[in-house]
Amino acid sequence: MSQMPQPTHTPWIDRFNTPSIDPLLEQYESHALTLAQNALKGLTEIVEKEPAIEWKGLPWRWTCVYRAEGEPEPCVYLIPTPDWPSIAMPVPASVVDELLAKRGSSRYIKETLLHACQVGHIRWAEWSIQGRAQLSDVLGLAQGIINGQPV
Repeated sequence: MSQMPQPTHTPWIDRFNTPSIDPLLEQYESHALTLAQNALKGLTEIVEKEPAIEWKGLPWRWTCVYRAEGEPEPCVYLIPTPDWPSIAMPVPASVVDELLAKRGSSRYIKETLLHACQVGHIRWAEWSIQGRAQLSDVLGLAQGIINGQPV
């Protein structure tokens, strides 16, 4: 009797085996892979620290978690969702208000912030990164927030 083939699971959903970054990114096709690698590199440069790989449960599963030096809470997350990488950030309400009122700010950033879940004085925003311009906008926002620069 032949055995039924076992479904393959990506490292992203395997709760009981902590993956490294490379297997998490191997699931992507060429364009998404390039975006994920650039996001990883850009965030690492901004935070000046390698991410930790942490299980965040559903829906984020294994996620690259960045913590700024001396900060106990994460400042940004790179989520290797199956189709496209995503970046999530807790954005202070004051920054959200400033960006929403500012002319010339990225519509992609504004739309996401406008609909992001607010908890206290923080908006939890998540951007699906499907192009270089989107990645650039999100990295710019991350840099502004993390380095305390005007956005």
